[in-house]
Amino acid sequence: MKMLARYILPLMFLLTSGAQAADEGQPVRWERDAAVNASVDARAAGYRSQLRSSLRTADAEATLGLLQHLQSSAELSAPARERLVFEFVEDLRQEPPGSVHEVVLEYLKQYPVTVMVAHHDHPDAHEPLFNIPTATYGVINHWTRQQAAFEGATMLTRNAASLVQAYRESSDPAQRRGFIDALATADPMTLMELNRVALGQLSQVPELTALAGHSALLAGDLESLQALAAQGSGPGLNEVLRHSAARLDGAQREGLLEAALASNRPGNAALAIAHLGTGVTTNEKMMQMLVRQLDDPQLGAAAALTLSRNPSPTLNRILAGIGQDQGAGLAASRARLALQLMDDLPSQEAPR
Repeated sequence: MKMLARYILPLMFLLTSGAQAADEGQPVRWERDAAVNASVDARAAGYRSQLRSSLRTADAEATLGLLQHLQSSAELSAPARERLVFEFVEDLRQEPPGSVHEVVLEYLKQYPVTVMVAHHDHPDAHEPLFNIPTATYGVINHWTRQQAAFEGATMLTRNAASLVQAYRESSDPAQRRGFIDALATADPMTLMELNRVALGQLSQVPELTALAGHSALLAGDLESLQALAAQGSGPGLNEVLRHSAARLDGAQREGLLEAALASNRPGNAALAIAHLGTGVTTNEKMMQMLVRQLDDPQLGAAAALTLSRNPSPTLNRILAGIGQDQGAGLAASRARLALQLMDDLPSQEAPR
C-alpha cells in the first residue's frame, strides 16, 4: 500500500496543479472533442442575456465587469466561458461602428485564452479553440471596412480624386477594402474619372492597382483594364486578373492578354497567362498567342502549364508537332512538357 501511495499522491498533486493552472488563467491543452462538448452549457444563457443587456444600454462598466467575472468564474468550465465570450464578440459584428466602448475592446483584444487544442494542420502544435483576441480584431476590421465604405461613397458623390487620395494615404487593409466596396455606389462616369486619376499615379503608388482594377471592372472600362494588365503590380494585379478572367468574355480576355504580353514585364505576362488562359482552346487567337510563348525563356513554362490545362484534339496536334520538331529547341521541350502534364492530370485528380 505504501508503494502504491508513492504513485497516487504525486498523481493527485499533478491533477490538482493542472486544475489550478486552468483556474489561474494558464493555457491548458484539451482534446478537441472533449473541449467542444464541455463548451456547451445551458447555464451560459443567463450570462449571455446579461452581456446583451449591458451592450444595449451602452453600460461599458457593467459589460467589462461581467467579462472579468466570467474569466475566473467557477460556475462554468473554461471551454464554456471562452465559447460564451467568443460568441459575444462575434455578435458585435451586428452592432454599428463606435457602439462598443474602447475599454471593452481593449480587454477583449488581450483576453487570456486558456483552452488550447491540437492544431488542425500541425497536430504537434496547439491553437486556441476560441481565439477571442483574433475574433475581436476581426470585428474591429469589419467596422473599419463598413465605415470606410460609407465615407468612400460620400467622397464619390463629390470628387473621385478624393477617394484616390484617401486610398493612397491609408495603410489599413480593412479601410482600403472599404474604399473599394464604395465603388459599387458610383455611376460609370465617376468610375471612369477615378480610373483616369488612379492610372496617372500608378507608377508612384502601385497599390492603386486594386482600386483602379475594381473600378474598371464595374465601369466596363476595358482600356483601363488593359493599362493595368501592362502597368499594374503587386497583389492587386493578381486580384484584378482573377476577377477579369471570371467576368470578361473571350475577346475581352484576349485584349488583356495581348496588353500583358506586350508590356515587357514578365511577371505581368505570366500572371495574365495563368488567369486569362482558361478555356483558351475555344479562342484560336489566344491559343496561338500562348503557343508562341513556348520558346520564351521566361514565359514558356507558364504557357506550357496553362495549355496543359486546356486539352483539345487541335491543341494536342499542334503541341505534338512542335515537340517532334528537331529545330524547335526550347519550344519543343515546353510542348512535350505540356503534353506530359495533360497525360498526368487525370491520374493526379483521380483519387479526389
